[in-house]
Amino acid sequence: MTKSGRSAEFPAGRPLTGAIGGPSTAALRSAFAEWATQVQAGDSSEPAGRITVLTCSTTGDPHSLGARDAMAAEIAQRADAAALDSLWLWGDSEPSVAGSMLALARLNCSGVFVDAGQQAGESDPVASVLSASFEALGLSVLGTSRLSHPLLWSSGPATALVGDVASVPEVVAAAARAMNTAAKSREIITRGAIENALTLATAIDGGSDVWLHYLDIARVAGLRWTWWDCQRIASRVPVLCQPAMTADTAAFAAEGGVPRVLKILMDHGLIHGDCITLTGRSLATELAGTKASGPDSSDGVRSFDQPLSLQGRCVLLTGNLAPAGAVAQVPLGRPRSVTGTARVYDGEATAVAGIVAGEVEAGDVLVVRYQGLHAGAGMPRLQACLSALAEHHLEGAVAVVTDGRLPACASGIGVGQVLPEAADGGPIAVLQTGDRISIDSSQGLIRCQVTDEQLALRRMRWKPPSADVTARAKPGTATWRR
Repeated sequence: MTKSGRSAEFPAGRPLTGAIGGPSTAALRSAFAEWATQVQAGDSSEPAGRITVLTCSTTGDPHSLGARDAMAAEIAQRADAAALDSLWLWGDSEPSVAGSMLALARLNCSGVFVDAGQQAGESDPVASVLSASFEALGLSVLGTSRLSHPLLWSSGPATALVGDVASVPEVVAAAARAMNTAAKSREIITRGAIENALTLATAIDGGSDVWLHYLDIARVAGLRWTWWDCQRIASRVPVLCQPAMTADTAAFAAEGGVPRVLKILMDHGLIHGDCITLTGRSLATELAGTKASGPDSSDGVRSFDQPLSLQGRCVLLTGNLAPAGAVAQVPLGRPRSVTGTARVYDGEATAVAGIVAGEVEAGDVLVVRYQGLHAGAGMPRLQACLSALAEHHLEGAVAVVTDGRLPACASGIGVGQVLPEAADGGPIAVLQTGDRISIDSSQGLIRCQVTDEQLALRRMRWKPPSADVTARAKPGTATWRR
């Protein structure tokens, strides 16, 4: 071993790049391996160096933060063990996409993220919006995320449907050519870059999960970033399109995709064009050849003066049910306020059983608690609850409140990440079925119609729930987040 920690096989005088990603994208892994062979054999125009292709073994609940944290930790561990100089990362699911950026923020090395696309016929709105936002952040090549350049995976090789890049190997090659190894990740992940990323996410109708991931990315990168910073952006950025809400993103890509939306936003002063990207050039320079003009359609990208909405779908709420805050998601075209009777359940399984049993009716407010970070479940999204509501014709007719997370595609008003959460004895822990709840996203308020004295009395009688309510799969490397 050398003093740098490398073996003699990888001498310190030659840059060592690691291509690391999840186990599900075999075609992209093969493309990285092919590119690595060309570089090392001198058959490529890229600078000479050594490249190693690694695969993460992390699995788990694809909707939990635990899987994301475990992916980030494994990438960081592998990069540290191999003393890598730079990273090419790829991902297809929410944990692998978000975990990749967390790892880059922690390691502070040069790197690039390549979107591995999605399985044909499937849709992951959170992963789609996140990967698109990385183009705005500066750590993905413009025009290569699944929304700008759809890649659908089947049992065979990936097939590119539209866009300038014709195949997966060319996506990899474009990423390798673009990356300037002198630009380190924390030089790129700045407050301005995060504002750019969340501005883009808001304009394409991203949900609260994107906020949550960027809070952690900022913290790991050593930046101060709060929920109120997210709210500030959401309140001033219009929604121009909703490409992640459908599995068919070809129309959006054909209309210019993410680069066009970024250009529109930059022309109206909402993007920091001076932020550096992985190429070493500014975002404004990268967008210089992109046109903001294009077809204006109800199904594609709207013009800035005729948006789908004047502000984003996410709104911060406070009130006696969430003294430390909560995040409401209000789908476009839905009422921004609601009052209803609470139907309270401890855990998602009991909530689904209640829905199936007919206990939840139109106009109610479904409350699902003990789903937060401290409940030990890894903060999964309430996917099963929303599916049960849809199956029983209650989708959009019932508001949902939880201390966990809600899917971005929820069609009715929903409030997630209520704090303090139930496991910490917050007001949501003492809420009772039959209480009245009012949600007013226009005023930023969420309240239960229970007096402070009643809440205090209930709190005195409250006891932490039994283990069978809160026990779930452990959230991986919890120390990553704290």
